Amino acid sequence: MALRGILPATILAIALSTLTACDSAEQRAEKYYQSGVAYLQAGDVDRALVEFRNVFKLNGRHKEARLAYAKAERDRGNLREAYSQYLRLIEQYPDNLDGQIALAQLAAQGGNWPEAEQHVGAALALAPDDPGAKAVRAVIDYGKASEKSDTAAMAAAAAEARKLIDEDGTDILLRRVVIDDLL
Repeated sequence: MALRGILPATILAIALSTLTACDSAEQRAEKYYQSGVAYLQAGDVDRALVEFRNVFKLNGRHKEARLAYAKAERDRGNLREAYSQYLRLIEQYPDNLDGQIALAQLAAQGGNWPEAEQHVGAALALAPDDPGAKAVRAVIDYGKASEKSDTAAMAAAAAEARKLIDEDGTDILLRRVVIDDLL
C-alpha cells in the first residue's frame, strides 16, 4: 500500500522536472543572461562573465549578453577580450551603435587610426549627432594631426574636443586631447 503512494509522487516529481527541463535554448539563455545581469549589479563580475558565456553556448547571437560581456571585460581592463567581443557583436549586428563606438574608442586608444576611422564612420552613419561618436571623431582627428605635426589641424580638433567636453565632460579621451593640447 505504501508503495502505491510513493510511486505516483515519484512519477509526478519526474514529470515536473522534465517539464522544467523543457525550456527552450532561448529561454535558458535568457535565464543565464538575467542571472549575469544580477551578478553584475551585485558586483560579482567573475560570475557574471560565466553566466554570459553560458548564454553564448545556447545562443551565440544574444546581443544584450554580448554587449554586457564586452563592457564588463573592458571595465576590468581586459581590452583584447573586450575588443574581440565588440567585434563579434558588430559582425552580427552592424547597426549596433554602442559596439561601433566602443570599437572606435579602443582602436583610437591604441593609435590604430584606420580601424578607428572605420568604426567611427559606421557610428556616425548610424547617428550623426551622437556625442560619443563625435567625441571619437575629434580624438582621431587630433591623433592623426599630432602624428603629422599639423598644428592647425591639432588646434581645430582640440577646439572641437573642448566644445564636446562643455556638452558632456565625462569622456576621458576628450580630456586627454585637451590636456595634450595644453602641454
